[in-house]
Amino acid sequence: MTDGTHIDTGVSVIVPAISGTRNIDRCLNMLLKQRYNPMEIILLSGGGYEGGHTNDSRIKVVETQAGTSPAITAVLDEVRGAISFDTAVYINPGYRPEGKEWITHLTAPLDNDETGAVSGTVVSAGGRTGGFREAFSSAVDSLSEPKGRRRKFSDVVSKSSCAFRCDLIKELELDSNSKLPVEASPVELSMRIREAGYKIVFAPEARAVCQKPAAENAPPLFSTLKSGIRYGAADAFLHRHRGIDWLHGRIFMVAILSILAPAAALYNLPYGVIAAGLVFGWGWFMGFHIPPIPWEWPVALVNMAVYVCIILAVRDGWAASIFPPRHWHPAIIRQWLFVFSIPLSFLLLLVVNGLKTAAGGIDGIKSAIYLPLLIPATTLWHFLSGLGYGMEKFRPSFRFANEKTEDRSTQRHP
Repeated sequence: MTDGTHIDTGVSVIVPAISGTRNIDRCLNMLLKQRYNPMEIILLSGGGYEGGHTNDSRIKVVETQAGTSPAITAVLDEVRGAISFDTAVYINPGYRPEGKEWITHLTAPLDNDETGAVSGTVVSAGGRTGGFREAFSSAVDSLSEPKGRRRKFSDVVSKSSCAFRCDLIKELELDSNSKLPVEASPVELSMRIREAGYKIVFAPEARAVCQKPAAENAPPLFSTLKSGIRYGAADAFLHRHRGIDWLHGRIFMVAILSILAPAAALYNLPYGVIAAGLVFGWGWFMGFHIPPIPWEWPVALVNMAVYVCIILAVRDGWAASIFPPRHWHPAIIRQWLFVFSIPLSFLLLLVVNGLKTAAGGIDGIKSAIYLPLLIPATTLWHFLSGLGYGMEKFRPSFRFANEKTEDRSTQRHP
């Protein structure tokens, strides 16, 4: 490499046309300024590209009759026959490279033969905080996309910018005909890369800047909330095929089911106690992480802690004011408190995850003013992800093309 320019190998940059023309052109503008040579840009278009770069010889437009899917596995499957070089770079056109050495930084770790893929950094465009809708959308995006050095999974490729060995892309079992949830696509691809014996490396120097929309063009609140159902379904898909809990959607599904315990108790208290006990027992098999502590704890410990706190706080003499005009035996009161402590403890987990997600969407002082509104919104989002998890769990709608002969339920977390 001389003066920041590669001369010994080339790179094929894949840009799916899944964003507005203006964003695509801005992304292409920065790609064409990269000090990496030789380079080709493969623009995957489902309806014809009508931007301002149709005459540049470095841009190859690949038309697809099936349309352009935002799932990274489908994109790579569509274009791998058109790749000319040994290295492939993927970038979502909703992002643009920062600086003229972006490709160099992103592809440098591939010099190690053990590295199969490299994930770049995603940063927000400075000074464009926008309104509540944009902050809410950014908070949801922060769940599955690394921002700066804060990464949820250090070994999962970015859904926005990453680099691959082309021979690995051609080797992997990708199938654009598979009905794969878009949100689960990067995790599924990462699992396949690791199964092939390669590492996934994080390159913090390769920064892609999010081309944030103006506040009035941000996704509607209903659309962002509805995405919780899609993420939950993707989480259930990964649990069914890979045996992993990606976003803990299973916990949020049980949070919905826990509401049935008080409903059953209103009909018949013993039935409610049995239902609460079943949910409590289920909690021993569901793990969650307390952020400062690296260990995984059973959800049942939270159930137990909430119940103990309630028991210590409530005195027997309060029964007359809590349940007027009944004069119940303390044992009956404890049963009611147990029934209600289960959904309360799951509500606590929902709020904690909502707080973490809301904090992930804060980008500067201006957006911090939305935190009191983001917490209930992101808590509701996680509740809806539990609904999506349950829908996919009991009525599967996603599958691989060869799912009948494929069973990955024993695979471990990436």
